[in-house]
Amino acid sequence: MGDTEMTNNVSEDDRKLFAGGLPQETTEAELKEYFGQFGTVASVNIKMDAMTGRSRGFAFIVYEDVSSLDKVLKDEFHNFKNKKVAVKKAASKQGKIYVGKFNTPITEDEIKQHFSQYGNVVEVQRPVDRSKNNEPKNFCFVTFEKEETANTLPAVPYIRLE
Repeated sequence: MGDTEMTNNVSEDDRKLFAGGLPQETTEAELKEYFGQFGTVASVNIKMDAMTGRSRGFAFIVYEDVSSLDKVLKDEFHNFKNKKVAVKKAASKQGKIYVGKFNTPITEDEIKQHFSQYGNVVEVQRPVDRSKNNEPKNFCFVTFEKEETANTLPAVPYIRLE
């Protein structure tokens, strides 16, 4: 399932912690040990600079259980290796889908209303045809709050919007 792997029906995005202001020499093992005091750590990913190979000073820690994330977030800052490290819930990655071949007139609100049944819709982008008095084209892009929603939509040849 990739980046949005599920554990106990809770997506990885909901169990992911951002830790910033890390010392340069921090290792994944050290982070796993420190943050493991709040619950079982599923994975640690220190972000590295591709050019220098050095740590960029932040990491993502994924817990096996969302309650562990709640525990670690009780404090906004943690003292890690004598350095003040900021923690917060990692932002979810948005997911975008293409919806095409509208054969009847439809509004952005109708599109948003339909796709809201699958998850929180952040945006509907409806391009216009400048050669036809800025008339909406027969396709759009729907952006969901979570990438997982876009990736798990049922595959259908068409969707009837009523």
